[in-house]
Amino acid sequence: MFKKVNLILLFVSVSTTVAFIYFIITATENYDDTDLYVLEECEPYSEFNLSKEIKNIDSSEIVKKFPYKKYIGESGYCDVNNISNHIMILDSNYNNHWDISMNTLLVALTDSLKEYKSKELAEFNPQFLINKIEWAKKMKHYGECYPNNKFLFDVTYEFWMSQISSLMYKYNGDNSKLRYDFRYKYLVSCLSMEKYFVSFGFSKKEKMINYLTEGRYMYIWNRIYKSTSLLTKLTLVFLIFLTIFTFIFSFKKIFLNSKK
Repeated sequence: MFKKVNLILLFVSVSTTVAFIYFIITATENYDDTDLYVLEECEPYSEFNLSKEIKNIDSSEIVKKFPYKKYIGESGYCDVNNISNHIMILDSNYNNHWDISMNTLLVALTDSLKEYKSKELAEFNPQFLINKIEWAKKMKHYGECYPNNKFLFDVTYEFWMSQISSLMYKYNGDNSKLRYDFRYKYLVSCLSMEKYFVSFGFSKKEKMINYLTEGRYMYIWNRIYKSTSLLTKLTLVFLIFLTIFTFIFSFKKIFLNSKK
C-alpha cells in the first residue's frame, strides 16, 4: 500500500514537472529578440533608361509588353523622384496619363513586384517584410505630396499592406509557433497601426506560453492570484509542495538504498 502511494505521488510530481518544463522549453525556443532595421527597398540611384526601353513599343501593347522585370530590377522604383520621372516619360510618349502611365506603373509596383519578390515572400522573412511595410507607407505619403499621382501611390500602399496582412496570417497557419516570435508580433503591431489586422487567437495554454515568452511573470502570478478561487489556489500550493516533497522523499530513498 505504501509503495502504491509512493508511485502515485511520484507520478503526480513528475507530471507537474514535465508540464512546467514543457511550457518553459516552448517559450524559450520561440523567443527571438533579433533587432529589425529599416533598410532601403532598393538603390535609389539608377541608370535605367525608360525612354530607350519603351521606344519601339506601341501604345496598344505597352501595358502588356512593358519590361516589368527589368524595371523592378534596375529602375530605382523606391525613389519617388524616379517614379515621377517615369510617369512624365510615359505621359510624353503615349499622352494617356490614366490608361497607360498610371496603369502600367501600377502593374509594375504591385503584381509584377510581388512576382519578382516571390522567393522572399514564400516564407516568413521579417527583415524583408519590415522593409516592404515601410516602403508601402512611403507610397502613402508620396500620394499626399503628389496629388496628380495620388491614385498610383494609394493603390500601391493598399495592395502591399493587404498582401502582407494576408501573408502574416498564412505564415502563422504554416507555423503556429511564430505567434510567440517578437518579430512577428512587432510586424503585426505595425500593420495594426495602419488599420490592417492579422486575426489569430491564443488558447489558454498558448496564452501561458506567450506570457512566459514575453517574461510577464508577475502578470501570470497576478492572474492566478486574482482570477482563481481559494480552492484553486490551495490546490496549486498543494501540488507545488507535493512535488517538492515527493522529489526529496524519492531522492532520499534512492540515496539510502544505494548506501545499503
